[in-house]
Amino acid sequence: MTAGNGNAEAYVLLLLGYCSAMPPKLMTMFADVYKFDRSAVGRLRRAGYLIDKAFCTEDRRTAHSLRLSQAGMRKLAEIDPVNAQLIEQHPLVPLQGRSAWLRTKRMHRGAACLYSAVRLGAMFRPVPEKDEAIGKRLVYYTPYEFTRRYEQDGKAARVNGIFISAQKQYFPVYYLGNQNMAWNPEVETGFRYRFEDSELGWGLTYGCDILIADDWMLAVNLVKQVMNSRSGLIRITDTTRFRMTTLDDCGLQMLRLTLDESRLWALGHFLESRTGCPFSTAPDFMFDLGQIERFKPAANASDSYFRPESGSFFSFQIPAMQAIAGEGIELRSVPAELLTEFFGEHAEQTAASDLS
Repeated sequence: MTAGNGNAEAYVLLLLGYCSAMPPKLMTMFADVYKFDRSAVGRLRRAGYLIDKAFCTEDRRTAHSLRLSQAGMRKLAEIDPVNAQLIEQHPLVPLQGRSAWLRTKRMHRGAACLYSAVRLGAMFRPVPEKDEAIGKRLVYYTPYEFTRRYEQDGKAARVNGIFISAQKQYFPVYYLGNQNMAWNPEVETGFRYRFEDSELGWGLTYGCDILIADDWMLAVNLVKQVMNSRSGLIRITDTTRFRMTTLDDCGLQMLRLTLDESRLWALGHFLESRTGCPFSTAPDFMFDLGQIERFKPAANASDSYFRPESGSFFSFQIPAMQAIAGEGIELRSVPAELLTEFFGEHAEQTAASDLS
């Protein structure tokens, strides 16, 4: 039996096998994608196939993490030997470190990025067909997958995943949750350069770094530091640009636009015809942090020259932009329903078949 025939237990075991660890909330989100019964997690835990480990976090809260037990791995081998054989090699994430919170937290971040890849229909399983699909469809790699293949040292880099679009652009992706991230530009760009120099990265061009948050309001924190060269948090350099989005439905639709410029252009013309929103090759609503930072109130008169007079954003982005811009700028609200209407039936595309 495989996950492809709708077996709920198989989905849970497979997802935990590929991710190594994930928070229960994220498993619930996967359940909504693959349409399996959420109670399968409880059944598997009671049967001894899953381990639910509690951690004390940096802020002294309790965080839970799900992972497979040895019995769970044996059960997976019974119901889906093909995927189990791949998972036993730990191709996407390392097996070590799940007893320590900081390493488990990094696995949770990677699992969240994998969730975004699944929602966008990216090919993510470590099979030869994935390399062959580059330039033909959206594919997704984990940093561990890359560093293990080319015997690189990527432990210091904070990157959680790499999207490669059908247009042969690559996008490092980071999951932030609800907080900014410690940042070393030399380490992160160093990872990018090693990726570009590898056989996997040959012929690919850099798109941008993607920051995935739980809520658009995190942008209020991000823009305070993003142009500060002395900050130890995420900041722009001459070779790095950032776009921020979220892990919910609207945010993932925005991510889809970042990974497919042809759709972004089509959306621009669609909104121009429906709302009169001026067409732009770099619309404000794509949340390029360098572009968004200019909406902040000017610190002095000379800086006010570069501050925009207006900007167009989707309705779900407006509260964050109001907090960033304050007074003196016209923020035009574009209904979120138009974004869903634009994508139509493709809005809920997933990669469920990649687990079959």
